[in-house]
Amino acid sequence: MSADRGLCGGFNAAVVRAVREFHAAHEERAAKIDHLYIGQKAYNTLKGEYPGILDHVLPASSHPSVADSDRVAKRVMRVFSWKMYDEVWLISNHFVNSMTNDCRTERLLPDARPPVPKVQADPMPLPRLIEPNDERLLENLVYLWIQLSLYYAMLHSATGELAARVMAMNNSTMNLNAMEKELRTRRNRARQAAITNELTEIVSGAEALK
Repeated sequence: MSADRGLCGGFNAAVVRAVREFHAAHEERAAKIDHLYIGQKAYNTLKGEYPGILDHVLPASSHPSVADSDRVAKRVMRVFSWKMYDEVWLISNHFVNSMTNDCRTERLLPDARPPVPKVQADPMPLPRLIEPNDERLLENLVYLWIQLSLYYAMLHSATGELAARVMAMNNSTMNLNAMEKELRTRRNRARQAAITNELTEIVSGAEALK
């Protein structure tokens, strides 16, 4: 998950670097890794290195919606439920503050979180109120969780991209102002040196006529 445009500092470079590190870490497993790109910049950089593309490039919206995450979640759930892939990983930037983004690599499927500790069972039997069956309910809960995780990641990525672009533009403005000040100083020094040389020549000529 990257941006569609550049000029945002190291925002896209962090994602590209994390993808390369992920591939290097899984080479010993001889894993077959395909990519689903959200954002054009990572695709443009990595398409030559890793040709396996699961789907076409999806745009990275600056205002993500639930429909955007739903589109990706359906694709991810379909290929995972069909056992085409054993794992699904997400690499994206996590917004920390206006100056910092944390690029994270996390596994979405299967869930990598530790299991919930068991609680003491109620001695009284409870009526069974689950409809439809447990398998369909679990599948829908997993889908909703994946959709929420992707939407959460899209929001963080969009926020981090805008913050990184603002910082990059501020840094560029500061560098431009510093360069302008330095060039103005050099110009003034050169002009002053030229005036001094002309005055020296005039005084020298006047002294020579005496």
